[in-house]
Amino acid sequence: MSEKEYEKYYVPAESPWPFMGAVALFLMAVGAGNFVIESTRDKEGYGAYIFRRRFF
Repeated sequence: MSEKEYEKYYVPAESPWPFMGAVALFLMAVGAGNFVIESTRDKEGYGAYIFRRRFF
């Protein structure tokens, strides 16, 4: 056996993408929820706009 001691796990470099992904998923969930509520109440609001902006 070699004398080298290896780390047991890999720690990647810091990245802003996990935070950006969390914000995008949160906005998509809020938009989808508002879209469903607005469509059942026949109201116009910002839910459809937020929900659709996540896909386009």
